[in-house]
Amino acid sequence: MMRNFWRNLSFSRKNPWMLVSLSDAENINKAIIRFVKEKEGKCPGPALVMAATIRIPASARRIFNFLQDENSRSKWDILSHGHVVQQTRSISNGCVPGNRVSILEVKVPNRASRISNSPEDPDRTVKTLLQESFSTSACSYVTFAPVEASSINMILNGGDSDNVLVMPSGFSILPDGLTGDEVSLVTIIFQILDSAASPMCFPANSVYSMYKVITETAKAITAGVVDPYNMG
Repeated sequence: MMRNFWRNLSFSRKNPWMLVSLSDAENINKAIIRFVKEKEGKCPGPALVMAATIRIPASARRIFNFLQDENSRSKWDILSHGHVVQQTRSISNGCVPGNRVSILEVKVPNRASRISNSPEDPDRTVKTLLQESFSTSACSYVTFAPVEASSINMILNGGDSDNVLVMPSGFSILPDGLTGDEVSLVTIIFQILDSAASPMCFPANSVYSMYKVITETAKAITAGVVDPYNMG
C-alpha cells in the first residue's frame, strides 16, 4: 500500500500531473491530478488521483494524532460521518505512539438504527479500511485504503498480501520550516475509480467529486486541530 501511495505522489515523464485551478476552494488555490493505469500499482481499474497541499496552523504531531486516531476519523472522513469507527486489529511499527498498521471497521451506530427504526443490523460493517500511520521528527504520513473483509481474513491466515488490490489515499504531513513548528504543510491525496478516464480525458464529474472531497476534508482537518473543542 505504501509503495502505491508514494508512487501516486511521484512525478516523471511517464507519470505526468495536470494542474487544476480551484478558484473557490478555501485554503487551496491549486491541485494536481493524474491518470492511473489499471495495472499500475495493482490498481483494480482505471483511476484518477488528485493531490493538494494546505498550510494548517498546528504542529505536525497534533495533526498526525488527529488523523490516525479512529475516534476522530468521522470528524474529517465524509464517508464515515454518522457512523462508528472501530479499530479491530493493529500491529505496532516501532515505539512511537501511533506508528502502526491498523484494520478499521466503519459500522452503523446503534442509536441511529433505533431512532430511525432501520432494518439494518446495528453491528453491520459498512466498510473495512487498512490504515498505516508513521511519524518522525522530519515527516509523518497516514494512508488508508478500503479492502474486502475476505482479503483481510486471507492475509491474517497467512495469505500473500501482494494479491490484494488496493487504492490508497491519505496524507503527508511536514513541519513548515519557514514559519516554525506550530505550522504544518499537509498534502491530501485521494483517488477514485473511473472507467471513462484516460491519460487525455479526466471526466468532469470525477474531477468535481474529488475536488469536493479534498476541500471538505481540508476544512474538517483545520477545524479539528485548530479548535481544541473538536479534539475530544
